[in-house]
Amino acid sequence: MTSFDLSQMKEKFKAKLPVKYLGISNIVFAVLIGMNWLGRLKAPTSATCLEHYTTFPIQAMDLGIVLPVIVFSAVMLIRKQNWGYLLMPIMTMKILTLGIALDAMILFMCLNGVEVSVIEMIIFPLYSLVVGFNFYLIHKNIK
Repeated sequence: MTSFDLSQMKEKFKAKLPVKYLGISNIVFAVLIGMNWLGRLKAPTSATCLEHYTTFPIQAMDLGIVLPVIVFSAVMLIRKQNWGYLLMPIMTMKILTLGIALDAMILFMCLNGVEVSVIEMIIFPLYSLVVGFNFYLIHKNIK
């Protein structure tokens, strides 16, 4: 990332790149993932006994690093700042892979008899499609 000329990032994209849509879309995803992880953290930590693990490294990395960078890149893109143009494609790919991993997690939880919210079964696969479309929009608008 340090090899890019940050002052030229905006010029690497076409003017019709839907910056507000992409930014708001990524903020919505960050909120959804944040609520999902916080909901999963609450149950095991409030119970009298621990589940099969006592630490939550994935949730910690997502809540502490990934989601703040997603929100930062989205806000910078909405403001049409160069950091937004640099980070948005990277974070959209991260969101896409995270979404696919969540979809797989939900599928395997269902197959193994673990209770999964109907809302999660609908929202996350649907959002994976939206983020796939967002990724297409980004690549379509690269000069």
